[in-house]
Parts: sequence; structure tokens; C-alpha cells
Amino acid sequence: MRKKKLRRNEEDKRFEIEILKGEIKGLHKYQPRYIFLTETSSIPSGFAIKEAWKNAYPDEEVPKFYRIDPKYIRDCINGCTKSQKKKIENFFKKRIKKRDAPIFIYDEHSLSGESPRIILNLLKNPEQYGFSSDIKCNNVKMVRYHFARMPDKDIIPEIEGLGEIYPGIRLTEKSSNPYEREIVGKQVKRRDLIENCPSGKREVLKSIDYSPSKLIKLYIATGREAGKELRAELESERQNKNSLEQKISVIGSIVGLGAGLFFLSDNITGNVLGNLTKTNSNFIGIGLLIIGLIAGHFYFRKKK
Repeated sequence: MRKKKLRRNEEDKRFEIEILKGEIKGLHKYQPRYIFLTETSSIPSGFAIKEAWKNAYPDEEVPKFYRIDPKYIRDCINGCTKSQKKKIENFFKKRIKKRDAPIFIYDEHSLSGESPRIILNLLKNPEQYGFSSDIKCNNVKMVRYHFARMPDKDIIPEIEGLGEIYPGIRLTEKSSNPYEREIVGKQVKRRDLIENCPSGKREVLKSIDYSPSKLIKLYIATGREAGKELRAELESERQNKNSLEQKISVIGSIVGLGAGLFFLSDNITGNVLGNLTKTNSNFIGIGLLIIGLIAGHFYFRKKK
């Protein structure tokens, strides 16, 4: 018997893709080198965002994506052993090779901003929490949270999380016991994936025998579609911009050459315009000719 395919409402799918395109454009303006995804809700978004970036900007380097549990960081800040602090310091040192590079903390849908901000604060002011200055990074931003007060220099306003990506379940899990918690969560097995998903979608997942790996493919497919659409839109905008520039160049060239010849011809025939002397008229004519030639040069260069 063939397995049923997981289908989404087209309206929901279109909404997800449009939101994802907006997130990618906002991220691209900031040009982050490292993106830290907060466990666990942001992990599915990470697969979609990474794939969308690759398809929207195929000639550019894709940021490095890492997972991190903000609760583990918060617990250590509130009090932990030297070995735990060393563990966190080594975690960041291993991943952040250039401390002056842009870093972004991504949270799926933050209300208060507490989760991403605890990581941001640690990276920007490690000494304040008893950590080594070796992990200090100044160029760190975070996702916009629901109750954000503007302006907030630590956030990127265009990015506020994707919300719940269908089917709205967790691909990783973290221990509820603070003494067993790790910096990153553990990948869930199919059994845990089913049990931890929203009750309304539990039976759907059971019926199609979905696994974490299959869901990852779904998120990647969503990102790929959004990235390709965004690339096409950016290419269309670029072509429209070039077309407008060419029209302006043509108009500038015609006006410049025509007006320049007009001023020069008056001097050749001995006629002088108004109070202009022949010298002034020559200067104006030559200047307009130069402008016309430059505009023509840009037009033909764009045509190549």
C-alpha cells in the first residue's frame, strides 16, 4: 500500500513562502557569517532558511548555522562550575573563527526576546558573567521579538521568526532536568517525534509513517521554493533597474548632444543667445556634448 503524502493547504504554504522570503532578504542585508538557532523550535526554520539562501543567492557564501540551548546558557550564567564555563567558552571558540564577523541569534517566535538575548548578552559582555573575554563579539544581532520596543539596537526589525512551520513539531529535544541539559539538544527518534507533536497532527504523522529525516526534506523543499522565487524576483528587479538606467542614459545622451550642438552652432553662425558671450556659449556647448557622450557611453556599456 502506498504511503500518503503530507499535503499542506496552498494558502498556508504561500503564506510560509512569503514570510520566508522576507526573512531571507532581511538576513541578507545584515550579511551574518554565523547564525545560532535556539533549541528547539528554531531548528526546522534553520533548514528552510539555509536552503532558501542557497537558492536566492547562489553565488554567495552561505552563513554557518549552529544550534544552541538558551536555557543551558541561562542556567550557567546563574551559577555553574568552572568546567561548565570552559565548556561554553570552547563551544563558541570552536564555531566562531572570526569574532568581528556579523553574528545573528535566531529564535522561531519569541515573545519577550529573553531566549535570544541571553546568548547575545553573553557574547557581547562575557566578562560581566564571569566568562573569558576570548569569546567577546561586538557585532551580534538578534531576531525581533513580539513585545520589542523600538528602536532596539540589538535587533534586526525585518526578522521576527517564521512562526510555526507546518507541521509545527520539534526535530530536537532538550532535557527538562538542568543537571542533564547540554548546550545543544538531541535529535528525536520517530517515536518521540510522534508523541511530542501537537495532538491535532499526531494521527496524521502516524498514518504516513513520517520520520525526522522526511520532515527535514519537507522544510528544505519549502526553503528551496522560496529561494528560487526570491531569486527570480531579484533578477526581475535588477532588469527593471537596468532598463530604467538605459532609458535615462538615452534621454541624457540625446538631450546633451542636441543641446551641445545647438549652442556650438549658434557660435559658428555668429548668433549669440541672450546675454551669453561666445566664450560662455562655447563652454556650455562643450559641457553638454561631454554629458551627452558620457550618457551614451553608459548606455552602450549596459547593452553589452
